[in-house]
Amino acid sequence: MSDLLFKKYLICSDSQCGHMGGLTPPAWRVSEERNEELIAKGHGDWRTIEQVAFDFFQENTQGQYDGLCLLGDLIDGKGYYSGARECLTADRDEQVDMAEACFKHIRAKEIAGCYGTCYHVGASERWESQVLGKLGGSIRNVIEIHIKDFDILMRFRHHIGRTSTPTGGDIMLRKMMLNELMWERDHDIRPADVYGFAHAHYFRCLKDATWTVFINPSLQTWTEFGSTRCSGVIHFGVVELTIWEDGKIDINPKLMKLNTITTNKPLEW
Repeated sequence: MSDLLFKKYLICSDSQCGHMGGLTPPAWRVSEERNEELIAKGHGDWRTIEQVAFDFFQENTQGQYDGLCLLGDLIDGKGYYSGARECLTADRDEQVDMAEACFKHIRAKEIAGCYGTCYHVGASERWESQVLGKLGGSIRNVIEIHIKDFDILMRFRHHIGRTSTPTGGDIMLRKMMLNELMWERDHDIRPADVYGFAHAHYFRCLKDATWTVFINPSLQTWTEFGSTRCSGVIHFGVVELTIWEDGKIDINPKLMKLNTITTNKPLEW
């Protein structure tokens, strides 16, 4: 294999800007006064969590990229189910500004995004189109990128499910592969060579002889819903997707361990 890089893409998703655990630029972080109250009530040191997560993100997105792909849920929305209790701001215009501030430093020749879930990004509106507009990119329901030089097709979208059992996680990815083969059989729609999804807030990747599929890690740390209702592992970070000169495809996750920013400290009795 040649050691010459052919194409390099950065894949980001689920920044959930506006949520306390979402990707948070310095200007929007929890105030020191509120943070002291949260610590006193046993809810965690959120200023530190927001800083550590944002610093990790910035440190790991400093390269030069042929493309930046944003796979949805860039803002958190109104937080209806929790009464906006976890929102830094529920103003979606402000959340759009936060998302722009998160991603504007990334040096990419092309930028594309896909829409996330209606609960977060608007059931009647599509706020993420504003984020992509501010970044100078385009947005679609499904991102398709054709790498002409090697005839490689990449297809990205936001939503995919996840199973509650850790032994069955690959089934969601296998199901997508079979669905794509049926689209080809019934409608002559070409299957992609690379598939990327988001939404599930954890990283998973499968490869076979001719096919690569992955679930992108999220850019959100902790949530009340996740802590009280979910037991599956989550991952925080981004993916670098590299296409080498011979057409080989590498998926490189950059993941931050969450043990240093836990909110649930043991009671010392």
